[in-house]
Amino acid sequence: MLLKKDDSGARTRWKIGAGGILLTLVILFLGFNLFAQEQAQEFYRNGYIYFSQGQFERALEMYQAALEADPEFLEAAYWLGKTYEQLGDLRSAFEQWTWVLLAQPANQDAFSKWREYAASLVRLSDQEEERIRQKFLEGADIAFTAQEAWNKVLPYAFSLLNRSDLNSLLLAGRIFSWGRERVSYLLAPYQRLAYQRALDTWLVSEESYPADSFSTYQFLQEVQEMVGEDFWQEKEPAVRNKLFAQQAGVSLEEASNIEKLEFTISPETVTKETTQSGLLPGQRTPQFYLEEEE
Repeated sequence: MLLKKDDSGARTRWKIGAGGILLTLVILFLGFNLFAQEQAQEFYRNGYIYFSQGQFERALEMYQAALEADPEFLEAAYWLGKTYEQLGDLRSAFEQWTWVLLAQPANQDAFSKWREYAASLVRLSDQEEERIRQKFLEGADIAFTAQEAWNKVLPYAFSLLNRSDLNSLLLAGRIFSWGRERVSYLLAPYQRLAYQRALDTWLVSEESYPADSFSTYQFLQEVQEMVGEDFWQEKEPAVRNKLFAQQAGVSLEEASNIEKLEFTISPETVTKETTQSGLLPGQRTPQFYLEEEE
């Protein structure tokens, strides 16, 4: 009961019960909240007008006011970031887009802007880099928060993506793979790109990496799962040629022209003899031949 009638005295009096007070407070809160949202929308509209006119200082004031009125106004935060960008304050812009992504990991607009500056603005200490490497390369437990992911781990992965060594590209691929599953599906294209670049790097490298056949198999199996079927089919002849070169102990250029490789094994020595092919690289699949001589 919201109102209680009291006839104990000469006059009739009404008392407001606890439920009435609570309802009154709820109504007042909803009314205030609605008013704040309307204010935020008004500031936001004005901010957009000033932004489109190139009056970025005024736009900054409007977007900040919109967020003061409604701290959860993500669209205002996104445009505040764009305004900071126009004013040259890239770090503040990056912080706004990061905040949007923490609330909406699938926000394509915020991600595109965040991605543009992630690799250049974030700098990690040697200890932080080593911690991330251990997590993803040595099989340690991966337990980063979403805030750590957007602020440190993923920007580091994008910086690795710009490098040309196989270890960095493989690490980037593993970070993006984790990020796609745990943080945002928007990272999926970068997962594929990192592994594609890792495979291309491995194919042209004369180094025997990974060091042993089993590790090489694991590496190629991981890459095959991530690069996409079309890309793998395109690269498969070159992969076979590289494996042939590694196992035969010849250069990539030599392997491309070898049709047949024969080993003669004696108690004293192991000799090999090659048969050259007139085919161009990629036109045939190299094979090993094992024949037992009497």
